[in-house]
Amino acid sequence: MRSARLFVFGALVSGAALLGVYWIARHTGLGERIDSSAIIHGLTEARAPRLHHATREVLRTIDVTSLAVMGGGLIGLALLRRRPDAAMGVAVVLVGANVTTQQLKPWLGRVDPSGASRSALPPSFPSGHATVAMSLALAAVLAAPRGLRLLAALAGALYATAVGVALVALGWHYPSDVAGGFLVSGAWTALVAAVLAVLEARRAAPHSVTRVNRAAAAALIVLVAIISSAAVAIAVSRRPELVTYGRLHTVFFVSCAGLSGLSLVLSSTTAALLDLPGRRLSKRA
Repeated sequence: MRSARLFVFGALVSGAALLGVYWIARHTGLGERIDSSAIIHGLTEARAPRLHHATREVLRTIDVTSLAVMGGGLIGLALLRRRPDAAMGVAVVLVGANVTTQQLKPWLGRVDPSGASRSALPPSFPSGHATVAMSLALAAVLAAPRGLRLLAALAGALYATAVGVALVALGWHYPSDVAGGFLVSGAWTALVAAVLAVLEARRAAPHSVTRVNRAAAAALIVLVAIISSAAVAIAVSRRPELVTYGRLHTVFFVSCAGLSGLSLVLSSTTAALLDLPGRRLSKRA
């Protein structure tokens, strides 16, 4: 099946990208400069006290309790839909991604955002907070019914982005650490989704639903992009000093934009590929 093969390919790409991000960030001067600059020019409490407080509140949503509560809710949603396979998939993604990150840290993480001696600091790559956020976001896509997958993908991407940006803004993690956490979750979700795609292909799904989903996804993404661009334009027009601030903190904002794009790609691609089996079956019918 095409979608299952694409998910397996996506898992391989995510794994390769994870190693690539690590190597560039930890073994090249350019990568280290980008990471360090993003941290140094983040939204510190002295520069932006209100935003600093807001980012701390976002990170309060990431802990073992929230993972258990939100993860349990997603499993419950899948069971209410009479999809025990999806419920099991959610559990595998949440456990697998987060355990993998904790196992990878001692091997890959050897630099801390504080800039102290590498050998004396705890590991930071990949980010555990980012893994939790993205695994929940992608698990929501797996648990959501076909008509709501793309909406769940967008909401999950926004949440994961908020957590990722908060981690960089507060100096808790480098952008590369956050990207690493996102990619670990993406790899696990792709593997699980490959299995779910095979199972879901056995269930006939109306072609029109898939078409509406894909059209709604494009419209929703375009709408969010337009609203976001308009909001930024209005803010800049009313606060010219933001232009100066942006020029002084370019690397930070570019890093945040990159994390946002990665989050959106992982979630929206998962939702779109899960819809492929229904469309292919309906053509055969």
